[in-house]
Amino acid sequence: HTRSKGLSQSTEKQQLVSYFLQFTNSKMKLVLEGIETKDDLETAKDLGVPLLQGYYISKPKRLRY
Repeated sequence: HTRSKGLSQSTEKQQLVSYFLQFTNSKMKLVLEGIETKDDLETAKDLGVPLLQGYYISKPKRLRY
């Protein structure tokens, strides 16, 4: 479990995400969590990450039943 915080400034994290993306397919999608800045969001999009979550995108919300 590697947090994506600081993804835009960490080539090691970028390489790790790229590695994981090589092993995903139509039945399996990578979800990257911890997107907390615009730079990290842009880097994740540039890497081709299909699913993202984090405070920059949306703060957690309470479920209503």
